[in-house]
Amino acid sequence: WNKIDKALAMIEDANNYGYKVTFDRYPYTAFSTGLSNLFPLWSRDGGKERFLERLQNKNDLVEIKKYVLSKVASLSSWDAVLIAGVKKDGNKKFEGKTIEQIVTQSNEDPFEFTRKLLLDENGSVSMCGFGMSEENTSRILSHPLCMIASDASARATYGKLSEGSPHPRSYGTFSRFLRRFVRQNKIVSLNEAIRKITSLPADTLGINNRGRIAKGMMADIVCFDYENLIDKSDYVKPHQYSQGVQYVIVNGHTVIDKGEHTGKLAGQILKKN
Repeated sequence: WNKIDKALAMIEDANNYGYKVTFDRYPYTAFSTGLSNLFPLWSRDGGKERFLERLQNKNDLVEIKKYVLSKVASLSSWDAVLIAGVKKDGNKKFEGKTIEQIVTQSNEDPFEFTRKLLLDENGSVSMCGFGMSEENTSRILSHPLCMIASDASARATYGKLSEGSPHPRSYGTFSRFLRRFVRQNKIVSLNEAIRKITSLPADTLGINNRGRIAKGMMADIVCFDYENLIDKSDYVKPHQYSQGVQYVIVNGHTVIDKGEHTGKLAGQILKKN
């Protein structure tokens, strides 16, 4: 948390010297990663099979546990580690719960639960970790060089894309930024907020015909009810679309009409010009 001043100063200095350096951020204080990232790098060296072997080696477990407990302590506690996604049906009951919540019910050692879950899931468990500063998040989001990004994969409330318990940023990033940080906390103006979502990333990525409503640009337009815009997705029930998005036009075609998908697939792959 204490590195933010130096980080922002380095970015600003780079721009003052003529280098175009920008950055992006999502408006949440939790990150999303694999549960195995709580474990030391050396224990994962050599791939998944070697990692799973070390999770069953009593000699390795002494150092592994010491590292994991230190990592969790830096987040605050096991209540800061939420199980987001597993594959086995028998473990689905853990999704959307923190490890602290899970072991409180079972009386199990949290490290042992984590180790066994990874072994049972062949090393692949997704998690959300609560370890960021709300104050720093606001400072970063308000910086003129910061773009708003979800850092998430595509999701839907149906089909294969509805599986697991993903980070709510998959559904609510932009509506949360506009609701919480712009409408409520007023860290930037609405005009500046829209620039961070549209023209700034388009310009940064070299996509010259998008990001603005103007003659000659592609018609990508979102119409939303600003006063009633709400990000409904959360860590317990992430598969929820935002409220208040009325219309979405992609390449001139209406794909969301009065909040409902029309079935049109008007998107295309975008490449730098």
